[in-house]
Amino acid sequence: HAVRPGAAFAPGHLLGPQRKKRAKDKGDTSTYFTLSFTVTFEHGVQPGATGGEGDVCYICQCYPYSHTRLTDHLSALSKAPRHRAHLRVEELCATLGGLSVPLLTITDFSSPIQTLRSRPAVVITARVHPGETNASWMMHGVIDALLADTPLASELRSWLVFKVVPSLNPDGVVLGNYRCSIAGEDLNRN
Repeated sequence: HAVRPGAAFAPGHLLGPQRKKRAKDKGDTSTYFTLSFTVTFEHGVQPGATGGEGDVCYICQCYPYSHTRLTDHLSALSKAPRHRAHLRVEELCATLGGLSVPLLTITDFSSPIQTLRSRPAVVITARVHPGETNASWMMHGVIDALLADTPLASELRSWLVFKVVPSLNPDGVVLGNYRCSIAGEDLNRN
């Protein structure tokens, strides 16, 4: 089910309003509309049938972006000679599950140390909620754009220091959680 407060998704999709009360505000009586759908497969094992495994189908709201994809991307960037002048990858910390939380520093490192220290810093983070894979796709593009061999990227690197944390919750990503960490906590709320 997808839930959106206040209005139908599209004509013909409205199945009916549902009254829900939010846990935080017992007096909230907002109307929510629920969109439901059924997926039917022509082939495969029918419900209740025996004698074999059916096909498996996964449905997601966004195209997946795994922790392995991230680590492979960062590894490739780190090994590329063309990025050595403006990329450093280190471990910000380790998670409760023992995974590394990478921290990327992107800037023009050929400048004197005093210049580097005086540059404004821009902090960019993603994936505090593991199910929001679109954030990883955006971060992938941001990292590639900042490291690109373009006049704009070069100018940005000469003015700023980018501190990039591409995945704040890798445990949640690996476990397949949608909002919470390995400890069952929403890192945006606790």
